[in-house]
Amino acid sequence: DGREYVFHFTSWRKIDGIELDFGSLEGDYYVEVRFFDLELFRGETSREMKTLTLPRPEHYTHRQTHLYRFSLYLERRSSVSISRHPYRFSITPVS
Repeated sequence: DGREYVFHFTSWRKIDGIELDFGSLEGDYYVEVRFFDLELFRGETSREMKTLTLPRPEHYTHRQTHLYRFSLYLERRSSVSISRHPYRFSITPVS
């Protein structure tokens, strides 16, 4: 049941910081969060939301923009329906 979700995005301007919010208030999951090859989090979330802040994130230059990449690996550890209670993953630029 484990799956990896990959998120690529670009920005015209360099991002000063990124805040990640992830979790589910209704289920238990094994989670891995990566920024490019850098592991940001590996562990379990159990009916909770977590927040990580990444100051001055590195980027690749791509066609005069700044390219960023996150990956989220999820394994469900409870019987909760993911379609009724989705796992949230939010990427927010901060300044």
